[in-house]
Amino acid sequence: MKKIIIVIIVIVILAIFVIANQEKEVSNGKETIKIGMSLPLTGNVAVAGQPAKEAALMAMEEWSTKDTKYNYELIMEDNSFQAKNVSMNHNKFKNLDKVDAMISFFSMPGKIFAEANKSSNKPVPHITCSWGNSVLEGAYNFNNVSSDETFVEVMVNKLKKEGIKSIGFVNMNESFAYEMQEIMAEELAKENIRLAFDEKFNTGSRDFRTLLSKIKNEDIDIIFVQLLVTEFQLFYQQMKEMGIDVPITTINRISEVDNKNAFEGMWYATNTVIDQEIGNKFRARADMEPQSGTLNNYDSLNILIYAFETAETVGSKPTAEEALASLNNIKTWNGGSGKLTFLGNGRIDYRPQLAIIENGEVKIIEE
Repeated sequence: MKKIIIVIIVIVILAIFVIANQEKEVSNGKETIKIGMSLPLTGNVAVAGQPAKEAALMAMEEWSTKDTKYNYELIMEDNSFQAKNVSMNHNKFKNLDKVDAMISFFSMPGKIFAEANKSSNKPVPHITCSWGNSVLEGAYNFNNVSSDETFVEVMVNKLKKEGIKSIGFVNMNESFAYEMQEIMAEELAKENIRLAFDEKFNTGSRDFRTLLSKIKNEDIDIIFVQLLVTEFQLFYQQMKEMGIDVPITTINRISEVDNKNAFEGMWYATNTVIDQEIGNKFRARADMEPQSGTLNNYDSLNILIYAFETAETVGSKPTAEEALASLNNIKTWNGGSGKLTFLGNGRIDYRPQLAIIENGEVKIIEE
C-alpha cells in the first residue's frame, strides 16, 4: 500500500512539473531553436576552443537582450579534437538533441560534420570554420573563414615585397593543408620563388630534428610552418636549439602562443581579429585574447540566429529548408572578423591581414 501511495505521489509531482513547464511555454509563446556546437574544450587545441566558447556565450548574451521571435538553446559539447568524439557529438546533436542547426570548429571536425550532414536525409544548416573546400559540399554546409586563395594572395604578395627567393614548407599531414599548399606552390612558381622542401607531419609530432638536420645548411630565405600551436612552438624551439637562424612565417599560429617575445620581429598572416570594437568587447568580457577562429565562431552563431529570425515560414518555426533559404539571402555581414562576403557556394569569405610581433605584442601591418 505504501509503495502505491509513493508511486501516486511521484506521478502527481511529475504531472505538476509537466503542467508548469507547459504553462511556461504557453506564456512565453515562442518555439525553441536548438543549435549544437562542437568545440575542442580540452586537449592540445583547447587554446582555441575555450575562447571560441566564450565568444559564443557573448553572442548568446547579446541576443538575450533582444525581443526575438524564437527562444535559442545553445548545446555545446567538447570533442578534445578527437575524431571519435567529433562523430559522437554529431550523432548526439542529430539523434538525441534534434538540433535545428550546427556549428563545428576547425578542419577535421568541420569535415566530419559536413560529410555526415551532406549524407543525412534530414540535413540542417551547418557552419564551420575550416580550411579546405571539401567542407562546402552539400547545400546545407557553410564555411566561415578566409579562403585558401585569399590567404595565399596575402602571403605571396608579402613574400614578393620582402624579396624572398626561396621558401620551405612544414605542414600538417592533412587533406585541408594539401589544398592550400597546392595553391601556394602554384603562385610561388609564378613569382619564381623556389620551393626548397615540402615536409608534412602528423598531428602530435614532437621531434622535428631529423628534418632540421637536413635543412640546417640549406640556402633558404624563410620557412612557412603550419602546424597546430603546440607542434608549431616545438618546431621553432628545436630550430633555435640547433642554431638554425632562418625566419619563419605562418597563418595565425603566432597569435596563439603565450610567449610572443620569442617571435619578435616576425610577420605572418592572420584573420584572428579584424573588428577592434568587438575584439575589445571580447577581451573585457572573457579576460583573454581572441585566438584563431574565436570571432569566426561569434559570427557564425550570430549569422545562424539571424537566419532563423528572418526566415519566411508557414509553420510555428522555420524548417531546415526555410532557414537555408534565409542563409542564402545574406550577401554581406559585418562581424567580429570584419566584412564577410557570401559567395553563393557556401563560402563566407573575408580578407586576412598581415601582423608582426613588436615588443611581444601583435601589431597589424598597414600596407
